[in-house]
Amino acid sequence: MIQANELRRGNWVNIPEAGINCQIDIIGSKRVCIDNSKIDLDDDQTSFELESLYPIPITEQRLIDLGLKKNEKKMRFEIGDFFVCYDLVVENEFTYNNPIYGSTIIDEVHTFQNLYFALKGEELNKS
Repeated sequence: MIQANELRRGNWVNIPEAGINCQIDIIGSKRVCIDNSKIDLDDDQTSFELESLYPIPITEQRLIDLGLKKNEKKMRFEIGDFFVCYDLVVENEFTYNNPIYGSTIIDEVHTFQNLYFALKGEELNKS
């Protein structure tokens, strides 16, 4: 489950009860509204309880979907001057390295989106 204070408008999350990954549009104290223009729902439900939201695990494909390019020579995914390193031994382990604060393991799409926004001041948009 994801807490409201972890979310920002535009974050991608999983809603297992609806069987979807979706983007948050509006965040309330107990519910969120989703952007249903990018997904196909059987019904027109656009509002979900916070308790029904779960993180989406980060993978190479999800990084590519967010606009990053794989640089195999440097063992990292890049977008502009921002990059995360990947581990050849541990599948789907990605690390943001900061010379001042050290390394941070990135394992969820919404936390990666939030880190990128905090450092770059712009959104990562899923293609």
